[in-house]
Amino acid sequence: MRVSRRNFVSAAAAAGVLQKSAFERTVSAGSESRRMRVTAFPRAVGRDPSPLSEAALRHVRQMGVRDIRIVSSWVPGYNRDGEMDLDELMRVKRRAESVGLKVGAVYLRKVDTANLLLDRPGWNRELEKISRTIVCLGKAGIPILEHSLLLSRVTRDVFRLPLPGYRHVLEGRGGYLMYRFDGTGTEEHGRPAGSISADQLWERITRFQEQCIPVASEARVHVACHPDDPPSARYWGVTQALNSKEGLDRLINIVPSKYNGILLCLGTMQESGADVIDLIRYFGGKKKIFDIDFRAVRGTVPNYDEVFLDEGDLDMWKVVQLLRDVGYEWTLEPDHVPGFTAEKKGDLISYAWAIAYIKALIDAAYGERV
Repeated sequence: MRVSRRNFVSAAAAAGVLQKSAFERTVSAGSESRRMRVTAFPRAVGRDPSPLSEAALRHVRQMGVRDIRIVSSWVPGYNRDGEMDLDELMRVKRRAESVGLKVGAVYLRKVDTANLLLDRPGWNRELEKISRTIVCLGKAGIPILEHSLLLSRVTRDVFRLPLPGYRHVLEGRGGYLMYRFDGTGTEEHGRPAGSISADQLWERITRFQEQCIPVASEARVHVACHPDDPPSARYWGVTQALNSKEGLDRLINIVPSKYNGILLCLGTMQESGADVIDLIRYFGGKKKIFDIDFRAVRGTVPNYDEVFLDEGDLDMWKVVQLLRDVGYEWTLEPDHVPGFTAEKKGDLISYAWAIAYIKALIDAAYGERV
């Protein structure tokens, strides 16, 4: 049975999420959590492959982190049902809390909007499931749903193809492992999803916003959308829409709501050639930045390298000072961290380095330990 957007809105209100937002319920006014702080995606540790094992969660807490992001597919039952189960989500939340962590955001799988972005039958059902997941987050007291409307990632995952233009190279300082992007010839590159215009893409984006943002507003859950990455004007046969200040501004104004905003990826927007400082002033001043991927790059499209935080083109210290000045109160997460060659598996060492770097910047910005 199809469920209308109106029914979802009614369900969200009836769920008892009426007085305060999830953020307001979990953070008291004036506390240090109102300040920006570092967050982390837990990493699998040792022989346990789960990023939500006790060892993985303790590893995050031992780095001095209190907030975590999780991926929706990490919650038991999600991959089977394509939507969140409240009991399972609460178990994950309590497990994190048992070691001193707070689940601050849930990131949707890229394939959760595959039918929508590819304009295939079944997109209505996708949005219904996302809407139920939003309501579930509201009940659980988790303040942010993060997602992307990136046709490139949907194309990669649905057609099982590598993203064109990217490769790993051992050419960072001292030979560390990093991502390099060369956009030459990636504008069309086979067009596995067909040739898609900006108007076609905006129509699909609008469907998402019109269905999901009213639900989020009732559930008091902030919806944070990631920009196009890579931010090329055209990539893989698609004219991309969310790769500029104008595009992101249009996105959040399709359905005006204080719960409709962006996950600002510093690396992506720096790659685009945008003035990132201006973006922070603009969207941060409007309280429309709900999370930040704290990533450094050298170069802009069509050629750039993803590097450590202390060697990118963007002054990260200036970024943190400005975030403080605009009253940013959410989190910063190390993103696309390069790898030390001493790491035999994963990025536990380099990720910890990035966490410490961000913590130091935040402490310096506030003049005290946060």
